[in-house]
Amino acid sequence: MKANSIIDGVEQTTSQIEKIISPLTKDSIGEFTYANENIIEAAFNTRNKNYSKSASYLYEGAKIKEIFNNWINLFLNQDGSFTVYSRILVKLIHNEIGKPITECEIELLDTIDQVSWLISNIPIKTYKEIAINSSLWPSKKSKLIYQPHGIVLCIKPWNYPFQLPMWSITSALITGNAVVFKPSEHSTLVGQFI
Repeated sequence: MKANSIIDGVEQTTSQIEKIISPLTKDSIGEFTYANENIIEAAFNTRNKNYSKSASYLYEGAKIKEIFNNWINLFLNQDGSFTVYSRILVKLIHNEIGKPITECEIELLDTIDQVSWLISNIPIKTYKEIAINSSLWPSKKSKLIYQPHGIVLCIKPWNYPFQLPMWSITSALITGNAVVFKPSEHSTLVGQFI
């Protein structure tokens, strides 16, 4: 298995390759390539050229909600049991990090719960009216306007290689931002899976 940088769905490779060693078996379970300065710059520039603060946050929020509901269905069957996709992820976390299978399953379920909570709390409006003292300012109104910031950089540790990144990535995406994700060098295959 090989983990490379991905920009807009296209794999990026460099000549600097490192083997991934399982802490369980001490065998090589894959390899990853380091992202060089050009790849990192390309990742940020891709979003900058496509980013518009005037983009419809409401549309993006509704679309993101649909995408993440479909994402949850990749991991859980209708009866709540794990799908084949879930089993692959659990085994990957187990092999790459060395966590017991049960803890890997709990991490996956916790992640699904967190993502479900986040998408259930997406604002349905792009703004919120704020009450102000009308006796002091009779002709004034105040609004809190939700706007994406643009690009969110997500750097996470190895100990919860699926849960911690997904919490940040989901939060960034549902608020209309792009994400540049850098997984830990100890969990690059799980990062590739994400």
